[in-house]
Amino acid sequence: MSKNKVNFTITSTNEIRLDQAISSEDFCPSRARAQEFIQSKLVLVNASTITKPSFKVKKGDIVEVLMPSKKQTKLVGQNIPLDIFYEDQDVLVINKPAGMVVHPSHGHDDMTLVNALLYHCKDLSVGFEADRPGIVHRIDKDTSGLLVVAKNDKAHHSLSEQFQSKTVHRIYWAICFGVPPKTSDRIETYIQRDDKDRKRFQSSDTSGKNAITHYNVLKTYNDEISLLQLRLETGRTHQIRVHLKHIGCPIIADWTYANTKRLKNISSLDLRKKIEGLNRFALHAAELGFTHPTSGEQKFFRVSPPNDLLDILIFCKFIDLVQ
Repeated sequence: MSKNKVNFTITSTNEIRLDQAISSEDFCPSRARAQEFIQSKLVLVNASTITKPSFKVKKGDIVEVLMPSKKQTKLVGQNIPLDIFYEDQDVLVINKPAGMVVHPSHGHDDMTLVNALLYHCKDLSVGFEADRPGIVHRIDKDTSGLLVVAKNDKAHHSLSEQFQSKTVHRIYWAICFGVPPKTSDRIETYIQRDDKDRKRFQSSDTSGKNAITHYNVLKTYNDEISLLQLRLETGRTHQIRVHLKHIGCPIIADWTYANTKRLKNISSLDLRKKIEGLNRFALHAAELGFTHPTSGEQKFFRVSPPNDLLDILIFCKFIDLVQ
């Protein structure tokens, strides 16, 4: 992939961080983008490649940034209905249905949210990932609910920085097997891929990526089922699913992490049948809040669970808590 070069000389009389120096230049819109350049090994200081954003540069240092060319992509727009909660020239807020993959990946070449977005929008941010235009964050295929999409690079970098600084408001609801050991708690573990199954992840005390989830028990049913409200402090792959399994309360119908034997502990035959009939696991991204990239206005959105979860919520008398 060909690259254009941008050179500049440090003029500050004080030592400063490399990412700060790059982000102060006109070609770089944000500190987050500067860190992407550095961590992608695209930055040289005095002809030496630097990979740490915190590297200190001083007056007279020559910084060279290799600007990546736009990647070619075979992505095409597809006329797939979108439940658009909010849209302006900078962002889209989408209520994603369960069953829809966010972006193309192995085994999911099309019919994704990205394909739907490309049909709906002429312009989406690209950044370094041409196969994920507009995508700032993800939710699992079988998770329903809210996510924000960036329509330009400025919006993308603003939202990325908000996610990185943990200022984005995200609340999930999960219907789980069992009852957690505490009515509210903070779960912190490392998360890594399962050694025996690469499609699964697992908690670890020693290795992987640090993950933090906060939960509150909203209500329980017969000490067999719980409705939990969850707030993410980090955003690791399968984080909520792995953490709830870690405390012994896997999400109902999440058969990747819950053993089907858990159904035997459900005393109601009707409830068991309702759980067996679910074609997705019971996790819903209910609330999303962020600072608008251009106006600075605080945006907040909340969406009720979809119909495929309502039957269980009504049966367990949880429905009044999620409407």
